[in-house]
Amino acid sequence: MMLSYLKKDIRFSSKWLMIAAAYCLIAGFLLVKERNDSLFFVEFLIPFFVVYFPLGRLMNLEDPKDTRDFIRRMPQSKYGRAIARIIYILSLLVFSFAVKIIYKYLLIEGYDLIADGSLEKEIAVFLAFLVYFLTVLIVFYKVSFHAAQNIGLLLCAVIFLIELIGKYTKIRIGLPAVGPVAAIVLFIILIAGLIIGVLKAENSRTK
Repeated sequence: MMLSYLKKDIRFSSKWLMIAAAYCLIAGFLLVKERNDSLFFVEFLIPFFVVYFPLGRLMNLEDPKDTRDFIRRMPQSKYGRAIARIIYILSLLVFSFAVKIIYKYLLIEGYDLIADGSLEKEIAVFLAFLVYFLTVLIVFYKVSFHAAQNIGLLLCAVIFLIELIGKYTKIRIGLPAVGPVAAIVLFIILIAGLIIGVLKAENSRTK
């Protein structure tokens, strides 16, 4: 049943999956190549939109009241739909990060994923995006697509504001001084709680 849900998600968002893949390959190349000594936008724009384009399409399709009523009447396995949606998000994140890392190897001289804690940083950023998209799912299941969409717009605004502040002033805004390994552990704990939250939120929606 979970595999059927995953196939359904892929089929319903196939056009947007192709758009996301094309965006990842083209924009990823351009952003890494023209990085201007800053990979800030590379780290944010590639994974964010690769997942947000197709996921937003699915949430928009499922949001109308009549669609939600139809979902409630469908035969379904407990938590199967939510687990399939989490796998869907994970797959897109893995794809976007793989493309991003490959471009870094090809276009950035001396780039080494293992050296200087680069691997730990990539894992921490990956988990941070997973935390974000799990939060979006919970808001979508509990409230609506509109509310989940506002979270995305707010995140974009915050990221662009931070980049502009860093570009035009001497102010540097960053995360608290937490090592990559400690950050990974914190993210894993948070993700476990969010996965439980997604399962409960989706299950309550279909009752």
